[in-house]
Amino acid sequence: MMMISLLSVLSKLCNVRECRKFLRQQILPPLRKVTKRPEEQNNVKSRVVKLMTHIDNNISTMASEFLFTLCKYNVERMIKYTGYGNAAGLFNRHGLLGMSGSRTRVEMSDDEGDSDTEEYKECEQGLDLVTAGPAKENTAVKNMTEEEKEYEANKLLNLIDDMQRKGVIKPGGVGPDGKVKEIDVAAQLAQIPDEEEPTSDDEDINNIRLDTNMFFPRHKPS
Repeated sequence: MMMISLLSVLSKLCNVRECRKFLRQQILPPLRKVTKRPEEQNNVKSRVVKLMTHIDNNISTMASEFLFTLCKYNVERMIKYTGYGNAAGLFNRHGLLGMSGSRTRVEMSDDEGDSDTEEYKECEQGLDLVTAGPAKENTAVKNMTEEEKEYEANKLLNLIDDMQRKGVIKPGGVGPDGKVKEIDVAAQLAQIPDEEEPTSDDEDINNIRLDTNMFFPRHKPS
């Protein structure tokens, strides 16, 4: 309860420009060379980011809202400091999934804009947006043959299909409101128009369609 009260007070203080500016300097200073994920670092920001995935939903919500306020409700800035994975739940609540640079609720002055250091700009291209940490090369996949990659991909698809049939997971996507919605796969397939039969007006086009179907046969869904 004390943690929730503290985060609530800090979030309200952020609505005051001077307080927000001070808190941002202390918690979200300009980024330098990134060698660890945000939650693995040893600073104040790391402690708050860890709370974003706390088992207590109230604490995780308040921590996410606090950092989002410090970022002035800017999606790209939030991803840069916390990673998309940590902030996905927050974006879903605000209907901001799949958006970038968006603000919500209020517009704040931009006189506290980012001032990324040269160190951060040099390593920015090598960062993983999902974790906000250094991107790790998947050496296991890199050393696989094409046949092994295809086998592993099919195995993964079979596992996903099995979980879906058992009701463990459900297919979903981002709706018009920017939030995750369950997808009715059967209904979507029914909306796909049937492919028109090729005409004999253009022999070259017919030949191209024939060759495409030979190399990429269409499988009807079971």
